[in-house]
Amino acid sequence: MENFNLVGLLVLTLFVLTKDVLAPLIKRYNHGNGNPVKIETFYQEFKDFKETNCKWCDKTDERLEKLEEKI
Repeated sequence: MENFNLVGLLVLTLFVLTKDVLAPLIKRYNHGNGNPVKIETFYQEFKDFKETNCKWCDKTDERLEKLEEKI
């Protein structure tokens, strides 16, 4: 489970870096303008990821408990 969290965090970080850092830099060099990096965006996406991950973990725990009851 811990590896899943780490992989998910790395994927999210790469996505945000590409979206909010690399894309504006490339746009700035090509067209002369770009968006600044927004820490709030990263924080909100990380918060959403953690919330979704907690819900997924809860559902998985419930399924495991049901399976254990059947055994």
